[in-house]
Amino acid sequence: MQFNFTEEQEAFADSVRRFALAQLEKDALKRAHDPRYPFDVAKVMSAHGLMGISLPEADGGQGGTLMDAVIAIEQVAAVCPRSADVVQFGNFGPIRTFAEYGTPQQKAPSTAARCFPPSARTPRFS
Repeated sequence: MQFNFTEEQEAFADSVRRFALAQLEKDALKRAHDPRYPFDVAKVMSAHGLMGISLPEADGGQGGTLMDAVIAIEQVAAVCPRSADVVQFGNFGPIRTFAEYGTPQQKAPSTAARCFPPSARTPRFS
């Protein structure tokens, strides 16, 4: 079995890698030794659309695929493994469960804003 990225996936991987090199590389070692959650990184990633990649647009996500989220995690991890944890959390953590199983009332922006900190929100929940 041969696995190759599509041209779109290659372009996405390249853009995420360039973002990671520009925004995350400088303090990667410092982050690796800090036990606290890097909320500053989460805010930057949210602003760049790296949170909620595979969540449906109707739920405030980017409407991408699981593979898109995995590509983002891989590219960020190559530059800053600690920051890759943030991408993983923002795509496969509680927000994914919320998007899959939350009721329409729970997903209403006013409720979601109370449930998720700004750094964990996708654009609809901001």
